[in-house]
Amino acid sequence: QFDCSVFDGHYVTGDITDEYLNRLEAERNDAKRVEKDADLAAEQVPLDLHNDDE
Repeated sequence: QFDCSVFDGHYVTGDITDEYLNRLEAERNDAKRVEKDADLAAEQVPLDLHNDDE
């Protein structure tokens, strides 16, 4: 049996539901990415890297 889910939405595993796909979409949408990026930016600490050998 071939997986043609990209074309017809029928997954060979049989356990992919609309609820699952909706949850993935909610986790991966642009608004969520912006939120995650803002959280990461707030957590970043500037590093003072330099070369003292010169």
